[in-house]
Amino acid sequence: MAKDIDVKLLREMLFSSKVGEKRKAIKLIAQNKLHEFNEDIFNFLQNTINENKFWESHVQIIDYLGYIKFKPLISILESICNSNEPHSMVTMVSSRALCRIKRTNDNDVSEVMKLLSYGNFSVINGALKSLGQDKIIPSKNEIKIIIENVNKIEAKQEKGYADIRVGLALACAGWEKTSLVMGFLNNCIESNYSPLQKVASNSIKGKYTNID
Repeated sequence: MAKDIDVKLLREMLFSSKVGEKRKAIKLIAQNKLHEFNEDIFNFLQNTINENKFWESHVQIIDYLGYIKFKPLISILESICNSNEPHSMVTMVSSRALCRIKRTNDNDVSEVMKLLSYGNFSVINGALKSLGQDKIIPSKNEIKIIIENVNKIEAKQEKGYADIRVGLALACAGWEKTSLVMGFLNNCIESNYSPLQKVASNSIKGKYTNID
């Protein structure tokens, strides 16, 4: 825990009637991974999930609780992913968190495969980011299926949004550089999206890139 955080004051802020204080408290809790507030922020999420004014706080809560694999969160995440909003930050982090929580081992991609089977842009984006940011190494057959499914997506980059392939290109840093993987990475380098080009170039060298 950060030494300069007053837990008592933070709790007062979290339960304040002022929206700004609630938001600030949640941000501090998530950033500093203050586990004693897990149930409190989970309950807040449950009670406010349909209130758009708190969407940034929802993103912070879901991202943090997903990172620590807080299992009570699963039903909320599944509901959000099933709603399948095409362009939603809450949906993206929910997809990523769901993959993290339901993963049974370091290389389990079963939830990723499930989300790829029906997801729109945000669901797929989150699932692929979980692959790359968590440095997951699936089987060769699973890699083949994932790359082939992503290659079939027509709108890989939509106006105003990142290229959906960034997470997958990042994951390739730790994968065997087969002709399929190299072909995918080279296609990414030929894109017009410079962040994707950078990630793919580093991945060819076996280097993971930091992404949001």
